[in-house]
Amino acid sequence: FIDPDEAAMTAAWTALGEVMGCVAKEDQARFLPDVRKAVDTAREKVRRQDKSAREILIPALCLPKGLAPIVQVYLQGVLSGKHAEDRESAAEGLREAVLSTTTAAIKPHVIPITGPLIRILGDKYPGAVKSAILGALAVMIDKGGLALKPFVPQLQTTFVKCLSDPARAVRQRAAAALGRLMTLQPRVDPLVGDLLTGLKGAADRGVKEAMLRAVSGVFAHAGKGVGLANVARAREEVGALVAAAGDEGTRGAASLALAHIATWLTEEERGVLIDELSADGAGVDGEEREGRAAVLSAMARTSPELLLAAHAPPPP
Repeated sequence: FIDPDEAAMTAAWTALGEVMGCVAKEDQARFLPDVRKAVDTAREKVRRQDKSAREILIPALCLPKGLAPIVQVYLQGVLSGKHAEDRESAAEGLREAVLSTTTAAIKPHVIPITGPLIRILGDKYPGAVKSAILGALAVMIDKGGLALKPFVPQLQTTFVKCLSDPARAVRQRAAAALGRLMTLQPRVDPLVGDLLTGLKGAADRGVKEAMLRAVSGVFAHAGKGVGLANVARAREEVGALVAAAGDEGTRGAASLALAHIATWLTEEERGVLIDELSADGAGVDGEEREGRAAVLSAMARTSPELLLAAHAPPPP
């Protein structure tokens, strides 16, 4: 699958497709360990060939319909694995395979892969399984691009529901995937309003942190689609949480969210916010000072040019 001779590589890909075509669909999950090991080995060899590459692509999986010989191995593992660990391994393996191909090659597989993964997330499975599936879906969003547009409403509903999952890993991955999904969603503003309303009513700290991370992701990936009213609302409500957060996780998530929100404030509003954050801490308790510092630190990481511009001297 990584042979430099294209004819040999294509012949190997074709031969594997013929072999797997002789295996009943319900039996293909048995080959999951072998397929995962082969993909891992191929990825490692590609990585060693070019350690500076931004992506690790397996040439055979980048052929048209590149995942065709092995995609059912993963899907059957996710759908019918005997144990939770088998389903988790299949989802993680699918994620690795999708990472190893291109947008063009993955396009024919978008519908056959995405639909079943969404259905599985709606069932009662352990957090580790759901987390692995969310990871696979996040990569599908990145690689599948516009081909995933028909699934945007379902994915958005699923990800928002997962923000309240008992498992932290599920909440965190759902928040990250929701932000990525917004690159395909033309109507971002209603979601931001819903997230802010949910944030206000969230009693559980873990759920609150996940919602803050979702708000952060939405503004980071699609802030230009948020209306001015919701930008102002987010600035006030998330800013209040920075000052009042009772735990480090919530404070960190609120600080990052406010940093991304600040990008979409007007220049004047952003200057006011930065002045407030930089003001003398006299009369302010330690937790609020820590929160202010965390926001400034997050802004320095995410948009340093805006932070510097706010304190730049006026032109002569």
